[in-house]
Amino acid sequence: MAVSAEVKKLDSIRQHKRVTRRQIVFPVIFVGIVLAIIVFMLVAPFSPTQFDDTENQISIVSNIMISLLVLCPMVLCLLLIFTIMILMTLAVHSTHRATAKRMRQLQVITRTTADKTSEMADQAGEQSIRVATKFAFLNPIFNIFDRPSSDQTDLDQLVEDKKEDDGTNGK
Repeated sequence: MAVSAEVKKLDSIRQHKRVTRRQIVFPVIFVGIVLAIIVFMLVAPFSPTQFDDTENQISIVSNIMISLLVLCPMVLCLLLIFTIMILMTLAVHSTHRATAKRMRQLQVITRTTADKTSEMADQAGEQSIRVATKFAFLNPIFNIFDRPSSDQTDLDQLVEDKKEDDGTNGK
């Protein structure tokens, strides 16, 4: 039994690595290759060997200056943000890997505790119903101490009595 559990664990790890490669590594490599092809396609037509006239050479100089003064600083500034994002992703992955087993254990404990609590609540409810039915014959005795039910409250009754007394005394 332990051997099959180990085999399943290794298969699970291999599958996780395969999925990680498929969903993260391959797209990054693909995007890098596509960007390299795009850069090559943009740079190749503007190479100095292609132009002999002065007008095109000025265009080449302006393209190089834009690259040096705008694009390179932008790449350098965004490189820091990109690096931080990668490091944060790695930190989240390592945190997930460290807490996954404990979270599964906690989930199992919570499930069993909820099931046991539900069973105990059902048993307590059934027991209270049994006790209530055993002592149901005592309800008329307990109702002796309750107020008599009437449509009027005591204050309303006092007000009406006062009105009746004032009406008879005033005549």
